[in-house]
Amino acid sequence: MEIPEEDRDRYGFFRPTDEVFQAWEETKRIAEALRARIVVFQCPASFGPSDEHKDNMSAFFGEIDRGHLTFAWEPRGEWKDGEIEALYRELDLVHCLDPFKRLPVYGDFAHFRLHGIGGYRYKHTDEDPSQLMEWCRQFDEVYCFFNNISMWESASEFRQLVDSR
Repeated sequence: MEIPEEDRDRYGFFRPTDEVFQAWEETKRIAEALRARIVVFQCPASFGPSDEHKDNMSAFFGEIDRGHLTFAWEPRGEWKDGEIEALYRELDLVHCLDPFKRLPVYGDFAHFRLHGIGGYRYKHTDEDPSQLMEWCRQFDEVYCFFNNISMWESASEFRQLVDSR
């Protein structure tokens, strides 16, 4: 669907607009059809810790019907641990992140999205799976998603390590 230029400011950034809430309802419908447990909200680096963005998040997550879904939020940009932890607690979110860049500050489980140190072209070293395993051991439940150019190889190597223990 093409969004007309004059309407683009009504989308994204958790703005409390009809368009954003309609997009959530469609996302929820799809997540339920797939029997998903978790929905990840990924924000661009331009979604920084402004009062407007925090207010938008509070309005959005306070109004929508979650159903049985758990929400993970992957912030980007210059968020400080204290301010994102406060939002996670207030809005009942799980911290979604790449642990090689930052460690989680809040959540009942870990949701790791491994982009790679320095970007998507990163190839994990021989030591990286062991380090990842150490971080995973701190949680009862962990989701690891490799999102780099060698994601298949990275995930396979990590799976071998998990299976060997």
